Parts: sequence; structure tokens; C-alpha cells
Amino acid sequence: MADRQAFDHLYARTFSQVYAYVKRRCDNSADAEDVVSHTFVVAWRKLDEVLAAEAELAWLYRVARGHLGNVHRSKKRRLRLVSRAQSAVVAQEEVSAEQHAVAGTEVDRVHRALRMLSEHDAEIIRLAAFEELSNAEIEAVLGLIAGTGRSQLYRARERLKAQLRDGGPYPDTKTRHGRKDRSAKFDPPNSPRGEKP
Repeated sequence: MADRQAFDHLYARTFSQVYAYVKRRCDNSADAEDVVSHTFVVAWRKLDEVLAAEAELAWLYRVARGHLGNVHRSKKRRLRLVSRAQSAVVAQEEVSAEQHAVAGTEVDRVHRALRMLSEHDAEIIRLAAFEELSNAEIEAVLGLIAGTGRSQLYRARERLKAQLRDGGPYPDTKTRHGRKDRSAKFDPPNSPRGEKP
């Protein structure tokens, strides 16, 4: 009974924030609801762990982020199968329609710039700007070494400014998990590694 009450209180005080975090990263409400449900199922199973966490919201974001990755990977696989079944003409028409649907507002411009960044840079900016997490909470969500969140957020913001200013690119030597890739030079977006743009 005590566990149920504790979980109900956790759900009541965090649901709206978890849902907003997930919805911003999903294309539709159905996927968002699936991820949020999964997140709170995990929270119920590991209730002692989440209640003991220094930042329970960051704990929940981290679980949601993991499931979001699964959802996106599954969706990409489905899209690849659909793409193979469609003719090149239809595929091109869909790409053109999507391009024309992008509005020229400042918000759209920021989102386009975010998409040009690495997954790591885009996520750390979203956590700071949309979820309004502290540096310590960002470190908890992304599994970063304590004390590195501030510098990584600063560098990510500089890269975003470069994209907004002139379309970038701004040199990014981080892998998608935030570790340095010292063996490679920066490749512009959509340019195969090792080829000159």
C-alpha cells in the first residue's frame, strides 16, 4: 500500500514533465504515450531506485530516452522497408512535399539547425532549453562525467549559433555518445567520411 501511494505521488508530480519531454521527441501522440507508459512501468518496477535518486526527474528522463531510441530505430527500419517498396518518382515527390511544408519561421529555423548538429549536441541543448535541467541533471540523463555538463553545453550552443548564423558547419569531433573521436576530422553533414565536400 505504501509503495502504491509513493508511486501515485511520483506519477502525479512528474507525469506532465515526462510527457512533454517525450512528446517533443516523437512524431505522434501514440508513440509518445507508449514511451511514457514504458517509463512509468520501469519506475514502478524500480520504485526504490527512482525515489532514492538525487534527481528523480532526470532518472525518468534517462529511462524515457532509452526507450525513445528503440522507438526511433524501429521506425527507421519500417521506413526503409516502405522506401524500398516505392518507386524513385514517388519517393522524390514525398521529399519535395516535405521540403515545401517547412515554414520559414524562426522556430523552424532553430529546429532545422538542431537537426544539423550531432545527436549528442542536439539532445544536450534540448535538455537545457526545453526541459530546463541543471548541468548536474543533464549529466545524470546523458550519463556524463560529473562536472562536464557545463562545458559540453557551451560547445553545443556555439555549434548551434554557427548553424543559425551561416548554416555552419562548426567543427564537431564528438561521437554520438559524447566521447572524443581523435582519429577523424570533421565531415560536413551528409558528406561521406574521407571525401572532400
